[in-house]
Amino acid sequence: MNKIISDCVVKLLPIIDSENEFQWLIPVDKLWLDSSKKFVYEIGGGSILKKLSSFPRLGFGKIYLVNMLEDGKIKTVSIGKELINLIEKNTSLLFDLKSEYHMNVVVEQKVIQAKSFPSFDKSSIIIKSDWIAPVSNINSTEEWTSWIKVNQGNNYLRDIEKNSPFNNREELDSLFDGNFSRIIAENRNKRISKIID
Repeated sequence: MNKIISDCVVKLLPIIDSENEFQWLIPVDKLWLDSSKKFVYEIGGGSILKKLSSFPRLGFGKIYLVNMLEDGKIKTVSIGKELINLIEKNTSLLFDLKSEYHMNVVVEQKVIQAKSFPSFDKSSIIIKSDWIAPVSNINSTEEWTSWIKVNQGNNYLRDIEKNSPFNNREELDSLFDGNFSRIIAENRNKRISKIID
């Protein structure tokens, strides 16, 4: 999954799914597996990792996926709380394909307990009046949809699927003393009872 590693000025674009639905932000739960030094991801802010987060063994967090247009190319990137707060305060400006509003992303390193972390708190919203839309008709939803679908790529889906809870079932079950299988069974039973009722 891509991350923002340096300063940039970007236009937000929606992620378009196979049903042509626009999603400006896709929530993803993540859980750090210390034993294999990787994250497990659950798209949509699902309930499985959230339930596991109540066990005090690992770091649970949330990221969001967003499409960013930079230099005529789309990058699907994961962002955290600081940029989400900035976006949520400015959705009317940013969630408009035709607007001149862009995010000026500023990346600084902050040291906390001898570890360096990226900080985005100096990022801002700017007007970029000289931006050039990648479509010929900026008012055409169909043209935007087609262009984004062709250019956004789906690597983020492959990364999330490869690192999903189900593809890491044995490790999660071992780590949580069988509770992972119990949570899966509970979720399955709830879905079955909804269908029956």
